[in-house]
Amino acid sequence: MPNPRISRKNLALHRNGQLAVSSFQPLPTINRMNTKPIKSSGTIFVTGKQTSAFFPGRAPRQSPTKKLPKRDVPAAEGDFTPVEYHIPGAGSRKRAAQYDNWMKMLPDLVPPYLQLMVDTDSLKRVGDIHPGRATCACIKRRLQITVIRWISIEDIELQSCPHCDAFRAPILLLQGGLFPCSPCNPTLAVEIPLLQFFIELGLNVAPNNTAFCKTLENVLAEWGYKMASGERLRIRFGNTTQWFTQLRLLVDKRVNDALEPARTAARNRYADDTVDHPNEEAVITPHQEGVITPHQEDVITPDADQGQNRTGTGTRLPVASSAKAAGKKRRREQDQDMAPPS
Repeated sequence: MPNPRISRKNLALHRNGQLAVSSFQPLPTINRMNTKPIKSSGTIFVTGKQTSAFFPGRAPRQSPTKKLPKRDVPAAEGDFTPVEYHIPGAGSRKRAAQYDNWMKMLPDLVPPYLQLMVDTDSLKRVGDIHPGRATCACIKRRLQITVIRWISIEDIELQSCPHCDAFRAPILLLQGGLFPCSPCNPTLAVEIPLLQFFIELGLNVAPNNTAFCKTLENVLAEWGYKMASGERLRIRFGNTTQWFTQLRLLVDKRVNDALEPARTAARNRYADDTVDHPNEEAVITPHQEGVITPHQEDVITPDADQGQNRTGTGTRLPVASSAKAAGKKRRREQDQDMAPPS
């Protein structure tokens, strides 16, 4: 009678010598009830005081292999080593697609961000504005978005249009002082002042996204604001912070590029004046007395005890000497204020 634990296929492989030889291994005497055999599979025989285990033979396990796409190698390059292709997983493909979408979206977010800074006086009145609405004739997309603010958590419904560039979800949220966690279909948006606080905090202490998000969730939970069951803030808040930082860098670059021609013209004009008139004396008038510019180009008229005429239209003095005289005048006034009354 054949053994019911051995299939016909394994029995044929065993007879052909393709399976490992079965082993019969004696086991130590069972002294405690929780004693386990050496191996976790097989049949245990108990006869009197001797315990044995029978392990049927089986084919060795082979690790699964992933088939790589074939690549034709030219005949002249017979010794060429084939390239091993790396096939990314679903998570890697999703992150790569999100990166490409953000890089296409960020340049379009710079003008709305600058307009937001103008409308809110550098985010001083950010609580008075709300996200925009799509007013085009296209079919709208309704998005349920969780908004994280300083002292509250709220759920809003946003109507966006994926076909019109001016009514995409990130642009509409940015008009309301919010920044999304995703460029296409965001499920979470964070108030911009809160993001700026977290970024500045990371410049003074070691940045810890997990600790900050956990602290924010606990504080808001104490005030009665909790996120939906199963939702976590850490990953989406990290994505929001990362891409908002990239937006700030683009905004700073846009502003610097706009100011660079004026700065260059001012530096060239100052350099030309210095080369053309290296020893030119500064001319001051009575209404300029007591005023010093950051470049020490305006000259202060010294006091009357140096023999200067205050009723005239102006006095010509070198810049260095006038600044020195002004310093002496301030020190004399300080000494007079500190002197005890007579």
